[in-house]
Amino acid sequence: MAPQKTPDTAGNEHDEQLIRALLENWIVWRDLGDWNALRSIWHPQGRISLSWFNGSGLDFTMSVVRTFGADWGVD
Repeated sequence: MAPQKTPDTAGNEHDEQLIRALLENWIVWRDLGDWNALRSIWHPQGRISLSWFNGSGLDFTMSVVRTFGADWGVD
């Protein structure tokens, strides 16, 4: 069941759609080697924690580029 909209949350649909798009697309951008799109999602203080990586968003992007970039269209 979806959360009920209240006057405090009713205007957040657009923000929720943007967040959902980022969550659904970052992995696609990584797998496609779209480094510019992947870099664009990170706040300067953003962090990511995965089973194989824990660190800043910038360090994550650079790690992925080092690992996959040579064959995946690095700019």
